[in-house]
Amino acid sequence: DVIAAFVAGHISGPELLAAVEGYGVTFQLTVTSTVRLRRAIYDWLRTIKLADKTKQDYRINLGQIVGKLPWFDRPITDADEHALQRGPVLGELPALLAKYARRAQPNMFSKVQAAAQSFVRSTVAKGHHSDLWRDVAAVEGRQGDRRDVLGGLTPDVARTVAERLGRLGPMWWTMCCTGMGNKEYWRLPWEVLEDRIFIRGVQKGRMDDPRDRVVPRLVTPVRPMLGEKRFTKALAKVGAELRIDGLTPYVARRTFAHWLELAKIPDSQCDALMGHSPGTKGKAKMRG
Repeated sequence: DVIAAFVAGHISGPELLAAVEGYGVTFQLTVTSTVRLRRAIYDWLRTIKLADKTKQDYRINLGQIVGKLPWFDRPITDADEHALQRGPVLGELPALLAKYARRAQPNMFSKVQAAAQSFVRSTVAKGHHSDLWRDVAAVEGRQGDRRDVLGGLTPDVARTVAERLGRLGPMWWTMCCTGMGNKEYWRLPWEVLEDRIFIRGVQKGRMDDPRDRVVPRLVTPVRPMLGEKRFTKALAKVGAELRIDGLTPYVARRTFAHWLELAKIPDSQCDALMGHSPGTKGKAKMRG
């Protein structure tokens, strides 16, 4: 394959030498690692059987990491041909994608990465089982803006509230460490296991839609020692003493979400721990 590519002019002698010097003698030289990336993408777009709109999207997306590509359905100029024979080689694709990831918006990066994966899957031996495909898939984009958890307390402030509550403090701390809302804690069943807590729930306003979830057992939880109204009244008194506006039992659930945020838990895992449906990031601001 290497000899055929060399004879066809896809790989030059200096390129072969540079590849060996750059990667060492243990590097397995193949066409996929040394062929010019722009040329490979252009040839792929010219021959792949996809809708023109999809091919144009691929051309634009992949152009974000390799530079502007010629139109695949038009004759190319000498300048275009010269550009196709220069620049990075195919083996550099993961590094180029990683460089692009540092400046790209998350949604745009996802499109570019998907285009790169499609290109590799179609053109490289072993496709999505190849090392190159895995390297491309492993590149991570910038994290989008994390959700804002409104009204959550820091661990120190939440612990102070527990101390001021006296004998009722463990109730508050249980809610903070499990994210249980009022209904979950007082009116729905929850089960304490050896290393986790199984919490039964329902989606707000939909009793037929379960929201069962499992959270790690961070503390030994306690059952309610008095009713919801009396506990809310005691909590409001502590809030007034500590000058915390709107301190209610539900603030404990917001606090749990805030702690997940402080711990940099990925949003998808936060959704599972909070019992949110996937893709409800906008609803996860915990406004009520």
